[in-house]
Order: sequence, then C-alpha cells, then structure tokens
Amino acid sequence: MAKKLLITAMAFIIAVSMIELVAVPIGGVDFYVAKDGEECTEFVRGDKVYLRARSAETKVIDVQVELIFPAGSGKTPIVVVPRTTKAILGYVLIYTYQIQANDPIGTYSFRITVWDTSTGNLLEQKDITFIVKETGIPWMYFLIPAAIIIIAVAGAVILLRKPKKAVPSPPPETEIARGIEGPVGGLISGETLAITTPEGGTLTIVAQLQLGPGNVIPITQLPQTFGRKDFKGKVSDEVLRAISRRHFTIDYDYSTGTFVIIDENSTNGTFVNGVDIRGRGRHPLRNGDTINIAGLVNVKFIAAPVTA
Repeated sequence: MAKKLLITAMAFIIAVSMIELVAVPIGGVDFYVAKDGEECTEFVRGDKVYLRARSAETKVIDVQVELIFPAGSGKTPIVVVPRTTKAILGYVLIYTYQIQANDPIGTYSFRITVWDTSTGNLLEQKDITFIVKETGIPWMYFLIPAAIIIIAVAGAVILLRKPKKAVPSPPPETEIARGIEGPVGGLISGETLAITTPEGGTLTIVAQLQLGPGNVIPITQLPQTFGRKDFKGKVSDEVLRAISRRHFTIDYDYSTGTFVIIDENSTNGTFVNGVDIRGRGRHPLRNGDTINIAGLVNVKFIAAPVTA
C-alpha cells in the first residue's frame, strides 16, 4: 500500500512539473507572457505582466502591441507599444503592464502585429491572452505540498519496514571535480584558476565564457565582474551599447563547491537558461549553462578540470 501511494504521488508531481506554456509564434519570433521570469497566463491585481519575445537567431521586425481589455468591461483597446523596429535575439522584454487595483477581472489580450522591415508588408497579427483573477492562492500550491507529504509518509513506512544497510558516505566533491568536459568532447584550454574544494583540497581548472569557436573570455579570478569593456571587439557596437558598464559577476561558493552568478543591477538584464536573475542575488551557475546578456547575446559558461 505504501509503495502504491509513493508511486502515485511521484507520478502526480512529475505530471504537474511537465505542464508547459507554449509561446505563440508570430512573424518568426516566439511571444509569451511571464510573471517573475516564468511563463504564466494567470495573474491577480497588483501583478506585473511581462510581454517577452525570444528567438534563437537574430530577427529584425516591426512590431506593434495593443492591450485588449475583457469583453463587457467598457474599456477600449489601447496601443501600448507603437510600431517600432526590434532586433530579437535570445530573450527580449517588449512591454510591462502593471495590473491596477481597479482593473476588471477577466480575459485580457496583447494583440501583436508584426511587419517585414525590408518590404513593410504585414506578416502576422495574433492575440496572446492572459487572465486576471481574484486574489487567491493557486490550487497547485495546496496539491503539491499534499503530494510531498504523501511521499514522505510512504517513504518513511518503506524505510521502517526494510533493514538499513551500512553505506559508506562518499567524500565531498566540487561540481567541476566530477570530470566535466568541454562542449566538443575534449577538455578546454586556457588560463588556469585554482579552486579550494569543500574538503580542503585544491582543484586547478580552466573557466571561461564562450561566445563561439575561438571567441572566449577567460575567468582569471574570483569574483570577476564582466561589463561592456570585456565584450568590446567581440560583439557589434549595437549590442555593446546594451551591455552595462558593470553587468554581472561570477563568483564561487567554497562551502558548496559551486559557481554562482550575480546581476549587478544591469539596465537590460541577465538571464541564465532563460531565467531573469535580476534582483535574485547569487544564482547557481553550472558547466554548460547559457548566459544571455541584455537579451541580445548568448555566451556559454564552461568550467573544466586541468588534467596532467
């Protein structure tokens, strides 16, 4: 019985975690709404609704955004972003709407109109909907803790019924001490960096930001702050202007043996694997993570041990 409860609860959590909101493709660019860096379609009064766009390669489009209020509210649509040219690469913030205390409850839409910049021809017009609900706690906030409790109870029953086996504890390891390799299967080369592991040893590594083949920025000290001067000559002048003088810092947590990244209150933001880390303090950074700078340029964080 305990095993059945454990399996059922785990299946529920996996199913919930796999719920994914699909972005709306418009003119070759994916548009979506988000809250606190995560895709979301349900909001309450006081929330900020972020309209974002993303593209794996540079897309230059003319875009206009209208805000459509719920039917029957008596409020007419308003143009919140007049027709303007946008270069979309990575994750780009298009518009932020602050839901007011007197805004009506119901279904809203961002009406996105996209034109071809070279011909001026209309490409597409689509609506992205989101719902403003009465203030309340989402149902998943109740069900997920309930499922966790079921797992804990079932796991405890199983452990009590089985004799414990003596298992030796493995020595602490740093994340990079596990033999992380570079993106093409071989260890990277470059300037080395000495790291003190949690158990007191020293690990020599090569750490760097990779913009592309042969285009890297080495990490030579910890902490190390990156900004506009570090990317001069490596990106276009347009991209360089969007990067802050002090944009982000990479550091190392010696107690846990993991790298961290901190956004330095940059103007256009820092994203790790699509998550906006502005105002979130020290964010974990793992080998192979993609750092998007100012929504315009992607770099890959690589950390590899130096072998004899």
